[in-house]
Order: sequence, then C-alpha cells, then structure tokens
Amino acid sequence: MSTNVDGDETKSGERFAHRFETEQAGLEKLIEQVTDKSTVVNERGNMINACFMGIARLSDDVRDASGYTTAYDQRSYSQAINSLRQRLEAASRSQAPKSKFTFKNRPAKASSVTVVNRKLTDAESSTSPSDIQPSSLDHSSTLLSKRVTSLPPSAGSVSPNSLSSDPASSKAPLSSLSIESKSEVHIMPPPSSIGPSSPVSLTNIDHSIIDLSHLNYPSALLTMVNINRSLIICNIVDSAAHITNATHSVIVISSLQVRMHGCSDCIVYLRCRSKPLFENCTNLKLAPLPAVLDRSPPSIPNYWDHPNDISWLHPGPSPNWSVLAPNDRVPDHDWHAMHYELTTHIVDSASCGGDTERERARGLQRQMLLRAGVPL
Repeated sequence: MSTNVDGDETKSGERFAHRFETEQAGLEKLIEQVTDKSTVVNERGNMINACFMGIARLSDDVRDASGYTTAYDQRSYSQAINSLRQRLEAASRSQAPKSKFTFKNRPAKASSVTVVNRKLTDAESSTSPSDIQPSSLDHSSTLLSKRVTSLPPSAGSVSPNSLSSDPASSKAPLSSLSIESKSEVHIMPPPSSIGPSSPVSLTNIDHSIIDLSHLNYPSALLTMVNINRSLIICNIVDSAAHITNATHSVIVISSLQVRMHGCSDCIVYLRCRSKPLFENCTNLKLAPLPAVLDRSPPSIPNYWDHPNDISWLHPGPSPNWSVLAPNDRVPDHDWHAMHYELTTHIVDSASCGGDTERERARGLQRQMLLRAGVPL
C-alpha cells in the first residue's frame, strides 16, 4: 500500500516539476520582452503586472505542492522564484522614467474619493433599460446600452428581473465587473461598465451568451469559473485570463496570457501573446481569433496554436487539444453577421413582458449558440 502511495507522490512531484519549469520559462521570456526595445511602451506595464501576478501564483503553487515535493525541491523552487522576482524588479527599474528634477508639493486639501464597484448580480436594483443613457461611440454601442438585462437564479425556475446602473453610478466607470449565477440569458454590459485597470469575472454561467466585446477598456484581469454550454465573447485582456471548469462552450478571447484548468469539450477562438497553459483539460479545439473581433496589430505575436499542456509528460503531441479544422470554424463573415445580430436583434428574455415573447427570445438565443458551435 505504501509503495502505491509513494509512487503516486513521485508522479505528482514529476508533474509539478514539469509544470514549474514550463511556467518559469514562460515568465523568463515575458521578463525579457519587458526590456526588449521593440516592445510597445504601453505593453510594458501590462507585461510587468502579468509577471508579478504569475510569480505570486507560482509561489502559491509551490506552497500547495509541499505535500508531495521534497524539501530539496522546495528550496530549489524558492530560489528560482526569488531569482524571477529579482530579474523582474531589475527590468521594472530599468524601464522606469528618469526624473531630472524634484518638486516639493504643497499639502493637498483633504478629499474623499468614491470608487464605484458594482456587480451584475441579482442583488442590484432594478430599473428600466430605457433609463440607461446610450453611448455615443457607435450605433452598436447605442443599441447595446439599452439591452442590459439579466435573469436571477432560483431553486426551481427562473424569473425575469431587469437590471441597469443607477444614475449616480453610471457617471463613473466601474472598478470591476462581475457576472454571477446566470442561466439562459443574453448579457451585453454597457461600454462604460469598466474603467482602466478593471478586473472582470464570470462565474456559474449556463446556456447563456455573454458579450463583452463592446467595453470601452480592456480588462486588467479576466476570471471565468464554471461555464457550461455558453458563448463567451471577451474584450481584450491586458494581462492574464484564468478559465476554470468550462465545458461544452465556445470562448472568444484575446489576452497576454491564457491559463485553462479542468476544461473540457470547448472551442477556443484565441489570440494569445504568450503560450497558453493547459492543465487537466481534455478535448479542447483551438482556432485563431475571428478577424472581425481582432483589434491587435499584426506585428504582435500570436501563440494560439502553441499551448503548453503541463498535464502531458509523454513524448509526442498532447491528445488533450487540437487545432479546429478550418471547415469546422465559424467563417469570418458569419462572425460579422452574428455580432451584428447580437447587438441589434437578439434580446435577453428578461426584457420580454409575456411568456410568448420570452420563449421567442430564448429560441433566438439557442439558435445563436448553435451557430457559434455550442452543443445544446
């Protein structure tokens, strides 16, 4: 019995060593890009933030692995993490602007700053979608801002409940956006739902369409947990996207880093500026980001089809992911048509007054999910 336990711990330690080396190599490459003269200035800050978060996450993983790694390995991992921190701090200092003068500032008057931090959850106050002031960005954004609705979860059934920002908070960008526990909904938050450096999280989403592509700013960090049979169209993510327990879904995303854990039977249309990281995933189909949704300059590298599967330690390609055949991908012109329909025609069933209209809206949502490749 003890032999089996020892063998399991050895295998776990080997898997973690491979995982650590993969993430370490990825962070080292990212740190090198921080000091690369060809890197766009605005990208450096995002890369530095992504490195700090990646090192902190790797440090937590080392601590969690203490049960099946030796004391020697733990010391080695700690030394490697300290080396990464020192290299990142040196790279960060080298890119800091040099100041020739210093000024003494007068004491500022006391002021209070209120940060708006709201969630798209069932606890929000209900107001009519017509009360939302439309954005002047474009026709799509104007129509979009009138369609902010959601359905609250319940034990046996789903009852409609409209949702929008109150007038006071709509004047300031939200510091974060969270969409939680939604089923059979179509949610398109207003473009002003987040501000610069705002994180976004999606949790417990089932048979739904979530479209974040119209947000005014990129997400500083994106977290998705428990996504089932849904279409998720993300805005640009400046640092890292963490996707956990996504099943039978289509995810459209552009991010600096993408990490997927425990995901299965998903199609991912992807632009990733570093190698994606997969762990305990099965049957992932990868395709390049649709051109209609790709806002990144062509000069930025894209590693959508070069992921690292840290759960696969054997020689040869991993069986846990594959490239989606071109004939099986949604064509660019269909994405363009679908994006237009999502903005102008497909309404959330929560905004419908009667059962007939509500069922029709759900039918249109189901058709859109099928067109995107979501199995229902």
